[in-house]
Amino acid sequence: TSSLVITEIMYHPADPTAAEIAAGFLDDNDFEFIEIRNIGDSTISLLDVRFTKGIDFDFAGSAITSLAPGAYALVVNNLAAFEFRYETGLPVAGEWSGNLNNAGERVKLSYGAGQAIQDFTYDDSEDWPEGPDLTGSSLVLRNSTVAPDHALGFKWRTCLHHHGTPGVTANI
Repeated sequence: TSSLVITEIMYHPADPTAAEIAAGFLDDNDFEFIEIRNIGDSTISLLDVRFTKGIDFDFAGSAITSLAPGAYALVVNNLAAFEFRYETGLPVAGEWSGNLNNAGERVKLSYGAGQAIQDFTYDDSEDWPEGPDLTGSSLVLRNSTVAPDHALGFKWRTCLHHHGTPGVTANI
């Protein structure tokens, strides 16, 4: 599980468009997502993996229970809203409970009984990029092929694509 990396966090999405509002998606939080990636050389079982801080989500019984090398999985706040904004067919494991805090908060991806895979607090100040809190862009790792210290804000950047790049590598 050391090859499992959180690569993108959409914690403050852009406001819903007129079409999204007409479709019933009134809250920008509906479009939140977190992306994970397997940066290792072998398939990883997600059966004992869960998000336990920031959001609550258990991969056991989800739509994605393993990740091949280089593969991504997404967990989203509202699947219908997510698919309306982005598209269907992206690697969505399922919906979480809770919302991400726009001012930053602790996110913990755990294995088993709580062993931390990734445990850090993102922010929108200090050495953290402020763009994801202002522009409707996501927070992405500068290098999604190595396991960084997620707690270091300078390891992250504002995604260059409005709304982020869920399920694909974000180009710098």
